[in-house]
Parts: sequence; C-alpha cells; structure tokens
Amino acid sequence: MPAIIGAIAKTVGKQILKKAASETAGLVTGKPRGSGGGSSKWIAAGLVILVVLVGAVVAVVASLVSTFAGVGAAAAYQCQPGTAGGMEPVTNGKGLADIPAVALDTYIKAAQKTGLDWAVLAGIGGTESNHGRHGGATLAANGDVRPKVIGIALGFGDSDNGKWDGDTSDDRAVGPMQFIPTTWKSMGQDGNGDGVKDPHNMYDAILAAAHYLKVSGAPGNYRKALWSYNHSDVYYSKVMAKADTYRKAAAQANLDPAASAAPDSTGTNVPAAGTATGGTATTKWIMPLQEGVYTISSGFGYRVHPITGVRKLHNGLDFAAPAGTPIMAIGDGTVVRNYFQPGGYGNAVFIDHGNGIVTHYGHMLEKSPLTVGQKVTASTLVGKVGSTGGSTGNHLHLTVMQNGTGIDPAKFLADAGNAVPGDAVSGDTGTSSNCNDPAAGGNYPPSTGDGAWGGYQNGRIPTPALCPIAFAPNQRLRCDAAKAVEAMNVAYKAAFGHNMVITDSYRDYAGQVDCRRRKGNVCAVPGTSNHGWALALDLGDGINNFGSATHKWMQANAGKFGWLHPGWAQAGGSKPEPWHWQFGVTN
Repeated sequence: MPAIIGAIAKTVGKQILKKAASETAGLVTGKPRGSGGGSSKWIAAGLVILVVLVGAVVAVVASLVSTFAGVGAAAAYQCQPGTAGGMEPVTNGKGLADIPAVALDTYIKAAQKTGLDWAVLAGIGGTESNHGRHGGATLAANGDVRPKVIGIALGFGDSDNGKWDGDTSDDRAVGPMQFIPTTWKSMGQDGNGDGVKDPHNMYDAILAAAHYLKVSGAPGNYRKALWSYNHSDVYYSKVMAKADTYRKAAAQANLDPAASAAPDSTGTNVPAAGTATGGTATTKWIMPLQEGVYTISSGFGYRVHPITGVRKLHNGLDFAAPAGTPIMAIGDGTVVRNYFQPGGYGNAVFIDHGNGIVTHYGHMLEKSPLTVGQKVTASTLVGKVGSTGGSTGNHLHLTVMQNGTGIDPAKFLADAGNAVPGDAVSGDTGTSSNCNDPAAGGNYPPSTGDGAWGGYQNGRIPTPALCPIAFAPNQRLRCDAAKAVEAMNVAYKAAFGHNMVITDSYRDYAGQVDCRRRKGNVCAVPGTSNHGWALALDLGDGINNFGSATHKWMQANAGKFGWLHPGWAQAGGSKPEPWHWQFGVTN
C-alpha cells in the first residue's frame, strides 16, 4: 500500500518555501498518506519514494498539504503519452529480483555520490513507487520514466509555466518521486549527466531525493531523516524492512553495491563495537527501578497537570515508589547534568547515552552522588526516589529525549524488551488508559486548527487506532472524540428520548476524493478534511437544519463535551453546514 505524502506549510505562501521536503508531496503509489491538517492545508501529491521518506512531509511541516490520490493509479495521477522502454529485473539475489537493473543502478550511484545507504534508497523506492513502475510505467536505459507520472492539481497556482507538469494554471507533483515543481527548482539534480535536471528521470529524481534525505539528517540518523517527511513508525518500519531484505540479498549474492554505512533498527548508523557517538554506545536498556517496587502513576501524553490544573504535555513516565527506592541508569552513558530545579525536576540528573538519546531522572530524594562527566553503565545508581521540586508524591519522573524531542519512555523501554506495564505505553494507537478519558485530555495534543495526531496522515489512519462509537458502531473516531460524543449522546437522549443520528465520521482519503467529486466544494480538498483526522461528525435528526430544536440544543451543549461548530460552518459563515461538528478543532 504505497502512500502519498504531502507537505505544505500552513499557508500556501509558506508551504513550499518552508522546507524543500514539505513540497515533495507524495508518492506515486496511489494511496495518499496525507499530512496536512486544517482547512488551510492543501493536498500535495507526493514526493514519492525517497523524498517522501525523507520528509514524509508533513510532520515536518505540520500543516500541510497532504495528498495525492488514494483511489488507484488512474485517480492519483495522469499519464502522458510517451515511448516505453525498460530493463529486465535483476536476478542475482532473491531479494533483488523485483528491482529493475536501471533502478538499482540509480540507487547505487546516488548512494556513492551522497554517502547514503543504497538499500534505504531502494527501500523507499520500493515502498513508494515500485521502483518507478507505478501504474505500469517503465524505465528506459537512461532512466526516463514513461509514461510520465503527473499528480493531481494542488490548488495553489502555477510556478513552472507547465514545464514539468504540462499545466499552466496549477502545479502538480511530477515524476517517480513526485516532486512539486517549486521544490524541484531548488532540489533538482542531474543524476545521469545529460545536462538536464529532469524530475521524470529516475537517475535525477533519486539523486535529488538522496540530497533531500541528507539535508534532513541522513546518514547520521535515518530515522530522523525519514520522520522529517513521514512521522510514522509503520512507514519507517516498512522502508527499513525492505532495505534490510535488499541488503541481505546483495550479501548472499556476493554483491557490494555501495560502500555506505548501514543503519540499524533505530535508524542510526551502527558504530564499531565499543565506540561511542556523542556518548557511550548502549547495547542494553533496563528499567530504572526494580520490578515489583513501583507502579506507573502517569504515562507519557497530554494530561491535566496535578498541581497547576492546566492541560499540558507530560513529557515522561512517572514511577510511583517508596521514598528512598534506588534509581538506576537505564543504559550506558555519560552524566551531563546534576542540578536542583525548584518547582520543576527538583533533584535531577541528565545522562547522554549517545546516538541522540538523553535521559532525565527527576524529583529524587537528594542530590545524586554522580558527577558531570562521569561514565555510567546500565544499573549504575543514579539516586533515590523522592518528591522534590514540583511533585505531589514520591516518584521518579523519567524522560527520554531522542535528538532533542521527548519520546514515550514506556514504548522505548518496551521496544528494548523490558516488561513494561501495558497501560503505560501510549504508542500511536490510542490504547493508553488516558486516551479514553476525554476529561483528562487523553494522550493527544490540543488541536487548534491542525487536527494532526499520532504521526498519521490525513485519511490514512489505521482502524486499530480508532474507536467505534457505542451507539453507532459503524462510525469511528479518535478514541477521546468517540468517548466524548458518547457522553454527549447520554445528555442528548435525555433531552429528546433517542440517540443522536450520525451520518458520517472518519472519512479515509478515498472517501474524501469521492465526496469532492460528487459534491464539489461542499467537501474539503482531499487530505485536508477534519473527517480525515477522525475529529469531525456530520449529524442528522434535525441538527442538520439551522433553527431546529436539536440544532439549538447542540449550540447550547456541544461545547460542554469538547465539540464545536466551526465559524465557517455556522449560519452566515463562508460555507454554512449545520450538520458539521468538530472535536477540539477550531479551523
């Protein structure tokens, strides 16, 4: 299931300029990965393969255009007449059999020129466009892709006078990597040395995508580079799995396609044994407290702060335990900070584990015996559980930072093979104990115009990440939104004697495309609808009529449950829709 990714910054003017990666809208594969959020986002058909990978966009540009067709090849792009060419697939190596010889050559040459891993480039190419063959396209010996792959109109005007997309009125994503013309202007490369930077040429497009990845952090950290385009564990895992398959196949066939560092499962290059990268290379992660002495009192995610009463991100994991309980370093590393923060961490220690991982241990009973610069190993005593700083009881607050961004410690430790309580892991599927509690805010950041959440793309949210609505089980929403509407329905039923009538809820990308075709501007541009974030409902039972008793009830009561009627949908708004209501999303 190839995906399409798009990116555009919140306003059309900033979208493409914000980051070259944001413009690589999506893959040629036919299914949109979507990443934009509110009504200001456009759908950019996407930067296929690599580019996408590199920046799957969107997360990076968070508001952007998500894109490109998820209704199959024909709906996703137009093919222009051209001469067919092509090469036979490589047969020397089982895992390489599906890679056309010319495609493999483009990956190898791009890797040699940029220092990236050829297998990762191949993984992206295979995931996003079947190595340039999406929709029946073929590759000529010089790398030209025919028929040309051209995406849907993006809706923000023309920038290339139709040079690459044949459209003088609007830009379209182009080529096997689905570059937006403006991005190609700044990132385009001449990979086959013919003097032309052509997005419809595999050599040129792959080299450009490789440069895009490099700007985003590769080869030092492939995870960071790929997540800058597509903040999705599923996508990242899929690409890396393919890369591993290709790499092993090459080894079995005694091939050494390119001398470039191979990333490990974390996305960072594997250092030589015993070496460190910015710290000590950790091979084993452990729990910070002994099993059986603690309970998880608060997980990673958004919550109402127990002291301030303000809803904010809890950037860590709390281990409630008796005062004085020993705290251990969860991995090898170097102490980089030992300090006291009144009203915050209290007595705290920071340890740099290398490869971008830094851990924080807070609220300790007393100052840690460790010194800055001291080398520690997994299980080294860091301190003792306490309740110093901004704390309501004895506990350890553990934060795990990856390249400067807080990640879920429970998931991090669980992925390392530790026995972590199931309710401590929030993940991306809305399974945390807080997720289903709308009063607590769940594990989702507040949405104010941008409904993006969980690292998913608009209209591309997997079913397990959504919750069915109890009184309308065929309808699904983000779990906190589902619980909120269920609570609202209780009050509604008390007032009118029956359940609310839901006519539409989560709408996948293909559904958005279909809606736009059938209803025109009544439906949002595909990839930008809040239905695609599973945060919107269309309601009946009179709510769909301004002035009705049920609509007036909604106006008076929906806000109590986190639901609102956006200004544009209200009577007198730019697009009056009495039936459309959104959960915590104002745009």
